[in-house]
Amino acid sequence: MRIGIDADPIVVGRAGVGRYTIELVSHLVRLAPEEEFVLYRTGLGRQWTEAAGWGGRVRVVWAPKPLVAARTRLDRLDVYHGTNYRLRGAGRCGTVLSIHDLAIERMPGLARHGWIARLASEKTRRAAHRATFVVVGSEHTAQDVVEVMGVPREKIKVINYGVGEEYYPERAAGGRGALCRRYALPRERYVLFVGTLEPRKNLPTLITAFGRLSRIRRSHCLVLAGALGWRGQEIYDAVARSGLVGEVIMPGYLPTDELRSLYSYADLFVYPSLYEGFGLPPLEAMACGAPVITSNSSSFPEVVGDAALQIDPQDPDALADAVKAVLEDESLAAALRARGFDRAKRFSWERAARETLEVYRKVGNA
Repeated sequence: MRIGIDADPIVVGRAGVGRYTIELVSHLVRLAPEEEFVLYRTGLGRQWTEAAGWGGRVRVVWAPKPLVAARTRLDRLDVYHGTNYRLRGAGRCGTVLSIHDLAIERMPGLARHGWIARLASEKTRRAAHRATFVVVGSEHTAQDVVEVMGVPREKIKVINYGVGEEYYPERAAGGRGALCRRYALPRERYVLFVGTLEPRKNLPTLITAFGRLSRIRRSHCLVLAGALGWRGQEIYDAVARSGLVGEVIMPGYLPTDELRSLYSYADLFVYPSLYEGFGLPPLEAMACGAPVITSNSSSFPEVVGDAALQIDPQDPDALADAVKAVLEDESLAAALRARGFDRAKRFSWERAARETLEVYRKVGNA
């Protein structure tokens, strides 16, 4: 088969959909040596180091967005995969569409540029109905797509995302101290969050909860790692209100090796997001040996199972109690570390790619 894949998310970034796309392509190429892949990009951004090992069965094609559809017809694709909510191309046998979450619909108050978000949602709805199959990361997202977009459940395939092999416990001698010096942390022990610093991640609630833990704050600081998103000023305001200036460290977006270190030496990872279609950071933290607290809503219960403490993300008292419980009870922390490590092993990008390849072959054989 000749399979076309929207590779624009790889160019834009490696968080979220970008990570999904690069992991999917990298594993597909290894798993399916008999298939041909054509990757479509509409921007002139940076190249990918991974492409060097992909060989001649992978072509990267540039085309302006309005011309992608024509180019995919010219390339005589069998299957086209829109990896990021859109179907810009087509395959002779059919198409596959990835929908990662429906936060725009489920939490409209947290959507940036409301009218643009509504327009984007309508485009996704039309693409979902055109697609031969819709791929989602969780049963929760599958149900959202059925309820919100009216897509028949039988054309939706749930394929869990994976945890990269680069996430594992790092325990170098003196590693914690070196890391704390590198980021100028005011304490050698810390509570960690990783993700884009935006309203959906619910960080003011985490900051408020941490501010109420006066005894914990004597030994721990709070690290919020990730790129600053829209309405970022609200995070600084929450830090000031809680009297935590100098105790909350925001090192910005970090590469994988730095994240691995932060996960590995964290006494606790907290991810109180209000809504996620899957939510990779809790699993990445588990793979690195950190105990995890996360939300009891959206996709989190099915993703983390009993390997994390789950709390109401809008209840700062419940979150503060959970943080206190883990940091003051080593047996609880150890149990969460062990269960989390086992849980993370269930999710691999190789399996995600293998299951996606099965979807391509169903489309190609239809």
